[in-house]
Amino acid sequence: MYSIKFERGEKKTAKGLARSVVERNIRHEDYRRCREELKSTREIQHRIQSENHKLKTIKVNKIALCTFDDKRYLLDDNVHTLAHGHYKI
Repeated sequence: MYSIKFERGEKKTAKGLARSVVERNIRHEDYRRCREELKSTREIQHRIQSENHKLKTIKVNKIALCTFDDKRYLLDDNVHTLAHGHYKI
């Protein structure tokens, strides 16, 4: 998950969420709030699912932005990270 803000817009990704949810509902400030306040956010996404050859619409409440990262060690400033197993940890 990352977000980059430019003069003419922003580039943002969130793994596991539909692109439409990321484009419409999540802003660069949400990424900053997630990192600085260590708060996760949830978003509702709708999808079409086939079950026994019958289509149905499902509403899913997913974690959009999460502060937990199992591959990185977050330093005290809540911005910089180190890989797990780094010699400074």
